[in-house]
Amino acid sequence: MIIDANTHITESGQWFQTPHDASIERLREEIQRAGIDLALVVPLPKTIDPQRQHALLREEQRMFSAETFIPASFPTPEEAVNAFHAKFANLPTTFVKFHNRFGEYHPEDDRFYAVIEANDALNS
Repeated sequence: MIIDANTHITESGQWFQTPHDASIERLREEIQRAGIDLALVVPLPKTIDPQRQHALLREEQRMFSAETFIPASFPTPEEAVNAFHAKFANLPTTFVKFHNRFGEYHPEDDRFYAVIEANDALNS
């Protein structure tokens, strides 16, 4: 099985300020052309709302919608952990991308570390 673990679509189909096609249709075509069995589609902050992406991919057989979480959206590590728990604690196994560049935080941010520890404790 071949899995492309880091694909993206955008709401508009435009890839930022370029002429590149980031539509769901193009991704579907590229998956087929390349013989990919499954694509993990990661919503990039400020390009598509994660809930909208989930809705667009709901019927897709070869695309799985991942999640994005930005710990730096919260003032404290405790608030980031609480928000992470509220969003993910009761879900089945989910792929979550912590995209520090798009989320505009340093990978050594205390909020990120706190959320990673909370994630590790979910299955305990």
